[in-house]
Amino acid sequence: MGLLGVLIAGLLYHTCVIAQDDSQACYATVGEPYTHFGTKTPYSVVLNKDDSEVKFPGCRPAQFWLTARHGTRYPGEDDIELMARRLPELQQTALKNAAEGRGELCEQDLTNIRSWSLAFDVTMENNLTPSGERELFDMAKRFQRRFPTLLGPPYSPEKHKFQSTVKQRARESGRFFAKGLFGDQPVEFPKSEKNHPLLQFYKTCNRWRELIDDSEASRHERYTFQNSTHMLGTIDHVSRRLGFTSNMSYADVRLIYDICRYDKTLHPDRVSAWCAAFSEQDLKVMEFDMDLEYYWVDSYGYELNYRQACPQVKDFITKFNAVRSSPERQPLANMYFSHLGGVLKFITLLGVFNDTRPLTSADFGTPHAFRSSLASAFATNVALVLFECSDGYRVATYVQEHPTELPGCGSLLCPLDELAQRYRSAVESCDLEGMCAAAGWLAKAWNTALWALPALAALV
Repeated sequence: MGLLGVLIAGLLYHTCVIAQDDSQACYATVGEPYTHFGTKTPYSVVLNKDDSEVKFPGCRPAQFWLTARHGTRYPGEDDIELMARRLPELQQTALKNAAEGRGELCEQDLTNIRSWSLAFDVTMENNLTPSGERELFDMAKRFQRRFPTLLGPPYSPEKHKFQSTVKQRARESGRFFAKGLFGDQPVEFPKSEKNHPLLQFYKTCNRWRELIDDSEASRHERYTFQNSTHMLGTIDHVSRRLGFTSNMSYADVRLIYDICRYDKTLHPDRVSAWCAAFSEQDLKVMEFDMDLEYYWVDSYGYELNYRQACPQVKDFITKFNAVRSSPERQPLANMYFSHLGGVLKFITLLGVFNDTRPLTSADFGTPHAFRSSLASAFATNVALVLFECSDGYRVATYVQEHPTELPGCGSLLCPLDELAQRYRSAVESCDLEGMCAAAGWLAKAWNTALWALPALAALV
């Protein structure tokens, strides 16, 4: 970068810092704080509260199909250990800074940070939280009110099929969903298997793991954004609010952001003490950082991300076609409980939250369809409901319980044959063994070269 480029970058950075709202009111008194926290967004932020019974003239509900991410969970073991070690150090430094007259937090926000302590330990790592239990329980109640003939009691193991992965957070999410439908009536969950082929197909997709999930190239846009004036301005603003005389590291700011959002999802009705370090604009910057990560690693960034979700498309089309062939012998509902890695890829394969062009680091502040907060909150779900209508079988789609028109359908109620035709290529080419075969050394080398070229060009 030449001298002019350096001067322009410095001017933009200074402008971004000055633009931060230093007169922000006490976070503790904000009536409706910003809670779009990327993949850690509380489900209450995105759900559809309208739970009136769904009725279409000339149609009756015939089968319910659901795939859902687990509800709110505790952080993983490594994250908890880092939080337990580093956050008390940051807490004491921020309080010391305030005592010495530095920082921009109001007294109530300082009191909240002073009173804060870590609310979990490593024995809880990755487990479903009480708030997560409630998310799935309440979701089931709403779906039951919308589709009482499919999801109403009594429970029947032949008519109501449940499946989860082996993970506690997924299994318990399914059980609390079942409890929302059928109370304390015992419900059968088939024994799951590690890396369930329908729900965790990505776990055995070696090509995706090598070329995308573990690749620096797939994180290029995110790394670029982390060095942008937007992120640098956020780091500067958070550092000043907490009274630091020099800028904190991105890692420390990200850690504070993580505890801000975990504490809020654990206790949605309480003030999350560490969120006071951020302005609403800061939180939007951190959210976009998450958007770039999940867009490129789990969504539209690469075709393989979503092509591998074809087993789930094949599953619902096969089950709906079976209803058409022999309705009296089919379940009323098929319900699956798993993880973000599978559900987001399935949502992407359906074509929901798609932009007209790839999401890049330059898109912050501009409208874009893909937002990790909307597409991958805790308890994110897709329900497809088959209706038998006077003119044939039709399918209605609900994403986060919101009625959602799928691309190419023309209406909410999509004819089953049209839906099957739209996803025909995905189903017919659903060869996971072939598409997920380990990448050869040449493919890995090419992927590395693509990542390295921009950096090399900058040195020339």
